[in-house]
Amino acid sequence: MTRIGPALLAIALVGGMHSDASADGTLGLMVDAGLPDGVVASLVVRPTPRIRAHGGVSYNGFAPGVRAGVSLAAFPFWITPTITVEAGRYFQGNANPLVEMLSGSSGIDEPILRDVGYDYANAHVGLEFGYSGMTFYVHAGMSVVELELHNVGDSLALFFDDEGPAVEVRSDPLIRIIAPSGRTGFVYYF
Repeated sequence: MTRIGPALLAIALVGGMHSDASADGTLGLMVDAGLPDGVVASLVVRPTPRIRAHGGVSYNGFAPGVRAGVSLAAFPFWITPTITVEAGRYFQGNANPLVEMLSGSSGIDEPILRDVGYDYANAHVGLEFGYSGMTFYVHAGMSVVELELHNVGDSLALFFDDEGPAVEVRSDPLIRIIAPSGRTGFVYYF
């Protein structure tokens, strides 16, 4: 769909390079929520005390997705600053019910919201609290989100009556947004 997809694959491959993760008790489960990530549940591999790779499944309120990334800790201590890079993808889904719920309106059927999916990449700094058994974290930074807008012509036609100007959209526009982002979550190591 966009150019962020190859970055997701590269991060997943780097995260999977450690072959004996369970020898040190370095496997874990991570759960977090934020924007543009949605709610994410991931498996974690910590090959060294300063590196954590993760990959998992996500949900943004209207479609499933995937995310993979790597975090680097400044030092292994009960409170530490971190740097995290990630890439993710949300598959196509109908966002109309989510917009209905958030707006309190009913009967929303906007054509441009029928097939919404996007790719994203995050670069975050954060603070993590805890180390061996459970870690709580807060991350913030910037994200790049890329999405193709589908059914734009149908949405524009709703604004014009039969006597208005003819609207023709020949291809789906690609939108790239660079914006602040953040999330909070925890990792449980087993």
